Amino acid sequence: MRVHQMIPRLAAGDAVGNHVIAIHEQLQEWGYESHVFACEMDEYGKRYARHYSGYREFMDRDDVLIYHYCLYCDNYLMFQETRNRKVLVYHNITPPEFFRGYSADSYQLCRLGRELLPRLRDCDLALGVSEYNRRELVEAGFPEERTGVLPINPPLGKLDGVSEDPGTARRLADGSVVFLHVGRVVPNKRIEDLLRFFSAYQRGVNARSRLVIAGALEISSYHNLLLSLVDDLGLEGRVLFLGKVSDAALKACYL
Repeated sequence: MRVHQMIPRLAAGDAVGNHVIAIHEQLQEWGYESHVFACEMDEYGKRYARHYSGYREFMDRDDVLIYHYCLYCDNYLMFQETRNRKVLVYHNITPPEFFRGYSADSYQLCRLGRELLPRLRDCDLALGVSEYNRRELVEAGFPEERTGVLPINPPLGKLDGVSEDPGTARRLADGSVVFLHVGRVVPNKRIEDLLRFFSAYQRGVNARSRLVIAGALEISSYHNLLLSLVDDLGLEGRVLFLGKVSDAALKACYL
């Protein structure tokens, strides 16, 4: 049996991409023929996936397609048209209101993505990566008896063989208590709430502490707002925005 997975973008450090790769490797271990298709790939993603146009040759076969829905992308048309048995894995699409005033493109993609969800109901099985997301599927009109939960499978051993980045380690080695946030710096992550929490901790518990934020700085207007808030809260020098980091730098953050 062939099992295909389709995703908007496969890139290093992305939780949805890690989930796809984990499923791909597990399917191969079980003896299934497994393929991954994506609209976009970075160099890391190209090791596992090919362009989604290559899926067309399999659309009329008795295969299984697992469609990871996390972002509006034109590849949904193939999901609707395929004769494969169809599994939708819903990773949630952020309500567009989070991006209003920050990114018109992100607002539009999220709006389109949430509007499209009910039109993807024609599938054999629909899985949310959490119970919250499963309930969203039911609210969107998916038959509840054909929904379930498939939690994200994080690559827990990914950093085992990686040496920590010495430069990052030196930046963090001042003896402070470190709070670490790992993830994209975008409005729906509510980094401003984290900054206010850290400010309260600094003032009331331990001034010898630091907040380290490791994740892509994707929206400059939001990043600038956070930098202004750092100044307003008097946290200059105690909050470190690293941007997107390598595995070696990430390991240094955790250690």
